[in-house]
Amino acid sequence: MISVPWERLPPRIDSPYITPVAPVAGETVSVNIRYGVCDAIRVVQSIAQDGHAIRVLLSAIRYTGPFMCNFPPDDLGVYPVGAYPPGSHTLQVDIIYVGSAGQHVTETLATLSFTVTAAPAPAVPAPVNGHVALAFLMFVLLGLAAWRLRTSGSPWLFIVIMGAPLGLRARDVPNNAVVEVLLAAVPGAPTPEQLVSYFDRSPRSGPLPLQSLSVGNPSDVQYLMPVRAEGDFLAWLQANPDSPRTQLENHVIVVYPQGTDTTRPLAALRSDPYVAAAYVPPPSWLSSVSLVDFEVDGPAQPQGGGQYGRTDLDIDAAWQIAGGWAPVAEIDMGLDPSHPALRQFDGLAEPRAITGTVDGGTQVISMSFGLGDPVCANNPTPPLCLAIQYAADHDTAMVAASGNNRTDLQYPASDSAHVISAGGFDENLALWDESPGLPVNTTHCPVGAGHPPGTKCGSDWTALTPTPAVSYDHQELMASAKHVLSTTYPNFDYQAYAECGDSYGTPIGDGIGWCTGTSMSAPQIAGVVGILRSINPLTPTGTPYGAAGTVRKILATTTYEAQAGHTWERH
Repeated sequence: MISVPWERLPPRIDSPYITPVAPVAGETVSVNIRYGVCDAIRVVQSIAQDGHAIRVLLSAIRYTGPFMCNFPPDDLGVYPVGAYPPGSHTLQVDIIYVGSAGQHVTETLATLSFTVTAAPAPAVPAPVNGHVALAFLMFVLLGLAAWRLRTSGSPWLFIVIMGAPLGLRARDVPNNAVVEVLLAAVPGAPTPEQLVSYFDRSPRSGPLPLQSLSVGNPSDVQYLMPVRAEGDFLAWLQANPDSPRTQLENHVIVVYPQGTDTTRPLAALRSDPYVAAAYVPPPSWLSSVSLVDFEVDGPAQPQGGGQYGRTDLDIDAAWQIAGGWAPVAEIDMGLDPSHPALRQFDGLAEPRAITGTVDGGTQVISMSFGLGDPVCANNPTPPLCLAIQYAADHDTAMVAASGNNRTDLQYPASDSAHVISAGGFDENLALWDESPGLPVNTTHCPVGAGHPPGTKCGSDWTALTPTPAVSYDHQELMASAKHVLSTTYPNFDYQAYAECGDSYGTPIGDGIGWCTGTSMSAPQIAGVVGILRSINPLTPTGTPYGAAGTVRKILATTTYEAQAGHTWERH
């Protein structure tokens, strides 16, 4: 081995360029940047516009030490910045990263010029996602953590990671259609590296590594797992081809041009002998934040009170026995580190989802989102199914919102083998239910737009199927769901029909307000699980009906219902 002094390695961020080269009105403009080794660019942090002058701020990572410089040497990042009217525009491309002394460093990479021409026909607006789960870091994770950090010499450290998993989008990316592809582990099948390398070359040459990619004219192929395994870990993956983590490593994302109908490309991929599975996922955008400081100012209890769940869950008593460490991850839509109550968090965004939190040592994952059940038991290869299994294999406790539609539990809450389903109660310790009968009043039902009159809403429950012998699990645990007081963006309301935002519950402008839904319940329960694991991080997750001494068993036997003498009943 030849040792090379690290000071000789230059930063590896190339000059950015714009695609398309000649955009038309309504067409999304993207910034393209190659990076690698010690440098990585993650996501768009902000976009600002003043007339024809645009500034995009990208979160980046810049390492200087030999042990951290392990990014792929020639990654290409594509970052949509929006569609613009006809005319000449300038685009200033800045990056922000944490310097060697822990300070935030902002650097301008380039100022680019481009001209937008008039479109030949009116642009068709991108579809809008009408059902996005809302969640905040609840008082269990923030307010009480702040109180604890101020009053205790041995604080419980937690890490909060915010994002949107597969199936939710915190930000629409309308310019591309994508297909997730799991490459088959059979002789002759191309590797993810071969596909990514082929599409990274300009100009491309030689035969397509995967013939099914000749359908639909894909513009790019990217890794599902951008940080690639190497060394002993790679050897382990190769020796365990059927493990969830190996299958995630073998996934690629195929990117098709804007407006592509993926029906034919998807059919071609699924018929390819070198493709094990292919899916069209809803778009997603991931980010993360981390706790970087332990000094918190201001009241732990927001002015106006209203945290009835804090009392009903007896959180203050739980905090008296907390100790040690328990990293907690919150997978959802994002976090505002400029909020006075959240200043201890670093707002730099970084792509990170379930597998990333597990690999980082997370003890508990809270998931305030829900999908139609992908039937993982019969088809375990979609990335979300693999990620849930991967977390379970590492005994990471998972809590998921059960849903707001008063129907069968949504996924992943419905995965009772691996996930704690979080339901919600109201101020009276009753099941949160806005639709007790017919005709129902759905004025304040957070079920999203497009639901027909008479739609029931409230904390999901699970009825028996038409075949009485077949049934599904009910909610496992419950926390406050109606009119839950939490941090909000100041002077901003999310959903009027759910009474969710800054203007509800407390004076507008204070950054504190109500929101309603089981998305509010999941992080509270996750916080309690974090407290348990701060006492003993090796406590197994277990099941609510299994052996004693597990997290889920402890919680099931100490609930309000259990104290009232009610035994656990799975259905």
